[in-house]
Amino acid sequence: MIKYLFMIFLVLGLISCGGDDDCCEVGDEETLINYDGDNANAPNLPAGNFVFAIRLPLTTLNRLEGQNITAVSVFMYDIPSDVDLVIYNEINNLPSRELYTQDITSTLSPNGWNSIALDTPFPVTGTTLWVGLDIDNQQMMQSIGCDLGPANVNGDWLFDGTDGEFIRFTNRVNDSVNWNIRVTVGQ
Repeated sequence: MIKYLFMIFLVLGLISCGGDDDCCEVGDEETLINYDGDNANAPNLPAGNFVFAIRLPLTTLNRLEGQNITAVSVFMYDIPSDVDLVIYNEINNLPSRELYTQDITSTLSPNGWNSIALDTPFPVTGTTLWVGLDIDNQQMMQSIGCDLGPANVNGDWLFDGTDGEFIRFTNRVNDSVNWNIRVTVGQ
């Protein structure tokens, strides 16, 4: 009986990645990686450069090696003057070299979910990756959405151009949330 229930879940594509990085919904064609729940709010940040990022650890990506990041979905409030979708590699548990950049400013709509297809699918090659939005605010605004938390260690990273560092949002402002960033991996 248990064997048959497992097969039903497999066919329906509802198996979770499991483990410490419980983050994924595996389907027949695609895997969705995210750490967030429903959108609840967005931080109000001053003018400046920020990168909102999530970490895709090797323990998650090993299962997906040979596939590609094909799309990213984000919940946006206000649209900043410049927004790039970025993918970084990792050195010393932090984002390092930018491996992929795509200007998505003109494709975004405010106050809702936006699905962005990558112009060039990005290969998953068995290394930890970081996926985020590099934004430039011209004024104080709410840009990317977040859930109510609690924060996942992989789900709330923020680069602030004023100090030049990636630090977890919860450590910057003592607010426990996850960014509304969802990564689709497929063929």
